[in-house]
Amino acid sequence: YKLYAYFDNIAGLTVRAKVTMAGVTIGKVTAIDLDRDSFTGRVTMQLNKKVDNLPTDSTASILTAGLLGEKYIGISVGGETALL
Repeated sequence: YKLYAYFDNIAGLTVRAKVTMAGVTIGKVTAIDLDRDSFTGRVTMQLNKKVDNLPTDSTASILTAGLLGEKYIGISVGGETALL
């Protein structure tokens, strides 16, 4: 399924970058574009069907891996009972 995340700065993040949770790859970035209403970067992510129980207050962060500085999205799980 698709999820969207909005960032002030997405420099270095690329399409096909991995999306992880607790160090496990759960999806990938499928598109990066500009949200014309808020003037922020919008990242479209495609997540695995197995991970369909994320709380609504979960957060996405752009992280760096390795010596070459590969960028990826890390999802931190929230505590809400309502799901995305």
